[in-house]
Amino acid sequence: MLKLATVLLALAGTALAAFCPTDPITSVTLGGNLPNGVANITDVPQGTNCTFTFNIPNNYNILLKFSGQSGSINDKVTVYDKDNYPRYKFQMTPTPVYEKPFWLPARLATVQVEASSGNMKFMLSYQYQSLSNYQQINKITGEYFSLTELTPNTYVTITSSSIDEKVIVSPASRAGSDIDASLSQMYVFDGDNINTANVMAPLSDFANLRTSTGQSVSIVKFSDLTTRSYALGNDASTLDGFAKYTVLLTTKGTSINGNMTDLSGSVNGAAYTWICTDCSTFYWTRLRFDSSRTISNIAYVTFQGQTPTHKREKLIRYFAMTVTDFYFPQVMPSNVLTLNLYSGRAEFYFNNIHDYSSWRKPYFGRKGHIFAPNLWTSAANNFNYEFRDDSQLYSFSMNFRKASFPAVNDQMTLKIGSGTGTPAVNNTQNEMAIGNYMQVGLSASVAADVRLSFEMQKPVTANFSCPTIPIFRQSGTFPSNENTLVTFPNDYNCEIKFQIEDGYIYRLTIVANVSVGSGDSLTVTDAMGKQKTYTAGSSLFIAAPTTASVKISTTTGTSQFWFRYISEYVANKEQIKYPTGTRMDLRYLPQSKIYTFISPYNDRVVMNTATLDNINYVDVSLRYIYVYDGPDVKSPFVGNLYDYVTSAKLSTSSGNATTLVNYYGRYTISHALANDYKSIAPYDTYTFVVYSTDVIIPKNFMDGISNAYTFYCTESNNSFLTDLNFGCNSFKADVRPLTPSDTPNILLSYLSTDPVNLCMPQIIPGQVFTMVTLGPELSISLSTTADNWLTAYNGRSGYIFSASVWSPGALPAYNYTFESTQLMTFTFNFQSVIISQAGEVMNVKVGIPGWDPASVTFTHTVTNAGTRVANGTYLTASYVGNEPSSSSIISFQVKRADGTEPTNAPMTTTTPTTPTTPTTPTTPIKPTTPTTASTTVQTTTSGGFPISYNILLLGFILMKLAHVNFLHEIFTADPNL
Repeated sequence: MLKLATVLLALAGTALAAFCPTDPITSVTLGGNLPNGVANITDVPQGTNCTFTFNIPNNYNILLKFSGQSGSINDKVTVYDKDNYPRYKFQMTPTPVYEKPFWLPARLATVQVEASSGNMKFMLSYQYQSLSNYQQINKITGEYFSLTELTPNTYVTITSSSIDEKVIVSPASRAGSDIDASLSQMYVFDGDNINTANVMAPLSDFANLRTSTGQSVSIVKFSDLTTRSYALGNDASTLDGFAKYTVLLTTKGTSINGNMTDLSGSVNGAAYTWICTDCSTFYWTRLRFDSSRTISNIAYVTFQGQTPTHKREKLIRYFAMTVTDFYFPQVMPSNVLTLNLYSGRAEFYFNNIHDYSSWRKPYFGRKGHIFAPNLWTSAANNFNYEFRDDSQLYSFSMNFRKASFPAVNDQMTLKIGSGTGTPAVNNTQNEMAIGNYMQVGLSASVAADVRLSFEMQKPVTANFSCPTIPIFRQSGTFPSNENTLVTFPNDYNCEIKFQIEDGYIYRLTIVANVSVGSGDSLTVTDAMGKQKTYTAGSSLFIAAPTTASVKISTTTGTSQFWFRYISEYVANKEQIKYPTGTRMDLRYLPQSKIYTFISPYNDRVVMNTATLDNINYVDVSLRYIYVYDGPDVKSPFVGNLYDYVTSAKLSTSSGNATTLVNYYGRYTISHALANDYKSIAPYDTYTFVVYSTDVIIPKNFMDGISNAYTFYCTESNNSFLTDLNFGCNSFKADVRPLTPSDTPNILLSYLSTDPVNLCMPQIIPGQVFTMVTLGPELSISLSTTADNWLTAYNGRSGYIFSASVWSPGALPAYNYTFESTQLMTFTFNFQSVIISQAGEVMNVKVGIPGWDPASVTFTHTVTNAGTRVANGTYLTASYVGNEPSSSSIISFQVKRADGTEPTNAPMTTTTPTTPTTPTTPTTPIKPTTPTTASTTVQTTTSGGFPISYNILLLGFILMKLAHVNFLHEIFTADPNL
């Protein structure tokens, strides 16, 4: 029986070997069947797990035809592309399936066959197909086309608008349709020649933004699957900053509704291009933002004609805070529209029905825009619209935002009237009149630029009465009987004043539409006397205690204004309190919270801010953060944070607290740090610096004699001081943990007379640390990486710290090995060893690979541990432990054992080689030159020999091999050892 089993196993192995080829298949054999020699589906041995590999040259594709039969879902055939991504799964049934085709381009394809049932039959036919006879069809970016143009033996190349532009190609399918399977068998090549270019991916993968490496991409279709899709290429730069870009199709007579979303936080949001393949007009009938998924004070949607590549102006912008159904329907005369959605989710409806009746129908409250058609697309620059309702009267207003007529025969008309009589208005000026129709027409050259906005209201008279007493705790609108933009009369002047109680704010939603060059204005003045003027669009302004005013001034009678004011009690918001010395990320401050910084020492508070990775820029978005001089928002309002930190005079709290609030909820790019005034008063200048990977402080960046910098690294617990460059008027630099408000333990100190270049790079295992410089002519370089940190070069000196020395709560552990190709003398001094937990170990080893090293180990706190000297090609220092109150500090110096004097330190670059160490403050140290004592202590190595013996023995061997003398270890004895 055992012999029979052995025979069966041997037969099975032979069958599998016959089924699975061992070598990749190449185009030397242009076609064939697998397994080799079969002409029909053949049995696949149970347990088969076989891979067929096809090498495909650049100028070929491969056609795979699958035939098979199986009744088990555990029998599988999977096709993988050049990136080892599963592209196709062959579906088998209990009845035979024959010659299911699948194509793959260069350079590699694999087919994995897995047989579990023992009832599987399979055959794979393959054929290499040359691409050399394919004909090229040329397109340019911004030109959409049907993929039916990809006929057999052709390919389409899309080329960008300039040699410096790359290409982003996108498939376009009809909105709401099923996935077009043919897209998975169309391949995009990174270049203009499919015989030489690299394959990027199937076109079906390009729903996400993918960018070419050069000026062109090419699309080829290998299969005979029918397609209903289109494609569009864009210049890549026109989609910079977008998190998503989608291209969709529609046709004449179609109505479409759906949702579009952007919650990406990207610079520009999401973009959508709609293409009507057989019509030239879009009628937008609804746009509603979802309040639960929209950042209402910044969200918007813009519309522009054609594709992003055309770079046409965004003609219409709807803001989430102000858009209503009254803005629709809106006609957009173009066959292609591009929308830009930012920071929200919006429901939309539009149609491509060629029927102007709904567009021309007036209703009370309606608003809209009319543009010269040539601003949307290349078309005849004329229109003629009549809005009419003979059943009632309307107050029609038309605002000529721009009307430029470069040609002599350019003509535009506006008529507002009743019935068929003489119109009340018949000119091309901003006008408001009552009637039952409004007619506007344009007949102009292609260069004419006309931009109009209109309103249709119930004919009532707005209340322009100017309040005579300040508004207090009330909410409302101005004018008081209006809920939308109102055209103000000429020579109007009114100042609306607000009295604002402590603990309250006023939210002002301001909408303005000022005629260009009119001089009309709406100006807000805050409690600090700062003014802001509004001329267009919708804006939010927060007025803090104790006063504010809105002044409206007109001369023309053509400008429109409206604002809403809401009194809001804010003192009940959640409050978060921090001590001085705390840094805070200002980028995402929710408007629902109050942040207060308090001095534990009852000192005044100083606020500093820093822009990430930009020491020369103060973030203007800090204007959205308000500052109160005290412990809450009932304290005196002292302005916005931008003005507070850029004031020529240092701004400090009058008491021991400062409070910040971001009522706008706006994003910034800044961080803040609060300090006690007394902690930074000794310095001429103080700067807060925030960086992600590296930063350089140039000479004379600050002109004081004594300059202090607090550094915060956002991306790493470790920073490396890679350069200190002293000028003639700079003398010293001290580095200490955390901020000036924390205990001032100086851990590193450098004099201009020191060989500072031989101390670089120096690790600082803390995210936050402070440097104080004496003299302005000093440049500082910091980086999160330094490839020569572990290089034991001649003359080098430095320090090894536990992170717990720099940051409270950080761990003491580290493990560094400093290496050299030369024999070096390592001098190291245990300046501090604090071991707070049993089982923790600190160890230093010096040696040569292949030999037992000299080793010093501590398992308990040691004082006066002394200096050691040993020769070798490496020094390893490690601390094993996880008690934050433990720590160690080692100073070291490296010199050539043969006495060669040092020259220059090797240049530091920023390739990461340094192990990450945990991160917190302990014993102050000041770099000194290590000294050597004269008492030898017999510390035993792991091999059982005294250190002095091992080193002398090793030195003897090396003298014979390398003619180099080896020093013995000498250090001061410690009674605790």
